[in-house]
Amino acid sequence: MAGMSLTNETADSIDRTRRSSFERGSRPVSRTVPVKTPADPAVRLARGRLRTAAYRCALDRRNAPESDVVGLAILAAAVTIEKDAVDAGSLRIVQLAFDDLISRGYARGEVEAVFRRFRNKLKADGAEK
Repeated sequence: MAGMSLTNETADSIDRTRRSSFERGSRPVSRTVPVKTPADPAVRLARGRLRTAAYRCALDRRNAPESDVVGLAILAAAVTIEKDAVDAGSLRIVQLAFDDLISRGYARGEVEAVFRRFRNKLKADGAEK
């Protein structure tokens, strides 16, 4: 940068000097790992559906329930337990479920309504003991 006047410099003059004197030109690729081209969104979604189907088939082969089935079984147990059989542990589980749903923004009255509807459905189907 010899010969450049430091007193009359502007950003434009510095950039002109940079472009004219220090252009790097073509260079070898510096990446150690090639760039992966992004998948087509439709292909990405189809791969997700394939993974989900494979996961569910694996559960079926093992006779393993999905989490929603376990949740419904716990809900069925909670709404069908006889009042005299309720102990502190079972009451605590229901309380924790209510607290969790309310903390996520659900209205307590609506949660109670779901419990009532589910209990009434089980009674109508003859599942209550």
